[in-house]
Amino acid sequence: MRRKVFMIISVFMCLILKLQAQDMLIRNADEFFKKQQYNRAIELYKKAYDKNPKSYYVIKRLALSYQRIR
Repeated sequence: MRRKVFMIISVFMCLILKLQAQDMLIRNADEFFKKQQYNRAIELYKKAYDKNPKSYYVIKRLALSYQRIR
């Protein structure tokens, strides 16, 4: 029983850490976007997209970054 609880907690913690890492990528990308450093923002949005390709926010910000460097 203890082993099952430990495994469940371990999996839950891994998921939380993964989500926090992605959130940090997006926040950092947003900071570069605000500073009009679009090339750097694109790099980070791409990494966030690789982790979650269904994120509408990341796709939208990636598109806006590309649009603004032209």
